[in-house]
Amino acid sequence: MNTSTSEQHIIAPKQNPTDESDRSIGIRIGILQIAIIIVAPALLVGITLQSIIFGVLASIVICGLFFCFSVSCISLSEDGIHFKRTLGSPRFLTWDSICCIEEAPRTELIIRGWLWPPIPAREMTACPSSVGHYRITWKTGYCYYPPADPQLFESLVEKMKNIKNKSRKDSMDLNQ
Repeated sequence: MNTSTSEQHIIAPKQNPTDESDRSIGIRIGILQIAIIIVAPALLVGITLQSIIFGVLASIVICGLFFCFSVSCISLSEDGIHFKRTLGSPRFLTWDSICCIEEAPRTELIIRGWLWPPIPAREMTACPSSVGHYRITWKTGYCYYPPADPQLFESLVEKMKNIKNKSRKDSMDLNQ
């Protein structure tokens, strides 16, 4: 659990597609995801129970779960990265547990972030863009995040990691 009083920097997710091609990809993948994750289960419930109401209720529950698992933003501190979400993981990653953070290619994001595995998805923001996502890899997994300001995100990651490394080195020097 992150109990430090260190300074936290909030990084909002990207909200808009980069261009028309990006918008087109986002719309097509979004429709596919809605069909697989919301419409198909809702139809199955409605047909099985022979009730339109239960089918609609199932879709509302699935949408509610999606929003509970979604990441609304992240915050960076010298302790690590905190993912702001109601349910799901990760919620907090220490810098020591993070193996690498690097920009992910569009194809990788679409396949490994949006489409497979469908549950749990590895990219859980409402960002409709397939460009500008970063893969955050830790010892036991990975996820994707689309910072609204990639340059700020990269500089803060470096700054926070350097602060953590410096405080670790200072602590080691005191113990000698």
